[in-house]
Amino acid sequence: MVKLAEKYKYTLCLVSVAAFWSTSYGLSKICQEYATAYTLLTFRFLGAFLITFPVLYKRIMPLKKKEIVCSAQLGTLMFLACLTMVLGVKSTTATNAGFLVGMSVVFVPVILRIFYKVKISVHTMVALAMSVAGICLLTLGGEMGFHSGDLLCLVCAVCYASYIVLTGSSLRRLNPIAVGVMQFLFMGIYSAAADFAVGGFNFPTSPVFWSGMAVMIVLGTAYCFIMQVISQQHVSATAAGITLSLEPVFSAFFAYFTLGERLGLSQFAGAALMLGGVLWISTRER
Repeated sequence: MVKLAEKYKYTLCLVSVAAFWSTSYGLSKICQEYATAYTLLTFRFLGAFLITFPVLYKRIMPLKKKEIVCSAQLGTLMFLACLTMVLGVKSTTATNAGFLVGMSVVFVPVILRIFYKVKISVHTMVALAMSVAGICLLTLGGEMGFHSGDLLCLVCAVCYASYIVLTGSSLRRLNPIAVGVMQFLFMGIYSAAADFAVGGFNFPTSPVFWSGMAVMIVLGTAYCFIMQVISQQHVSATAAGITLSLEPVFSAFFAYFTLGERLGLSQFAGAALMLGGVLWISTRER
């Protein structure tokens, strides 16, 4: 068991990223009752930078120019992904949002094929088919109608898939911890600039906001982003995308245990299929 865990430890790390990332959806919704989406993102990303940079300073410095450039590129993609997700969820159903954002798993191999000429293997196709079928079963319990936020959720999926691909391809010979921490600074700057541009900055005083923000900063941001860039040095972009697509599974089970939302047979079947896709690609890719 220990040897098995050691062999797949980076895949297991990405599973933990999906689990902690899934909590940010509910917390974001709670925090938006007290602040705008832009203010939320500003505190989230600048807060993550302020708690990680002093702790990891010795492992970050000295910074290379390539690491700063890479951090800015990754920060731009993830800022766009987070912003379009937060804005999109406001004007669409949870069903549509979960399905469309989950489709990032499909865009990863497509982007790799178009821009990097990476062939889509049979094993990848099998894992993708299992993941997409699982997402459908897990999220499409109701009717799938068009809403104004659907396009934003689709943009979010493309941006997140691009982030996964760029993370896997650009970190060679770079310090992943430096890139992981510095991207928070760029994301926070982008968020603050957008916040001021749309009407000004406000400082929430509610304890509910700050308790939710604390969890989101430490687990949903600092841990997730740094662990992802470290793990993707050892796991292919396609396998990472399939593993991270488990996020809707954790969201559904968290809702079941914390909010009492019922899960039907189709949801359990969908979760099993998505987990099967992760196991398939993890045990068969080189």
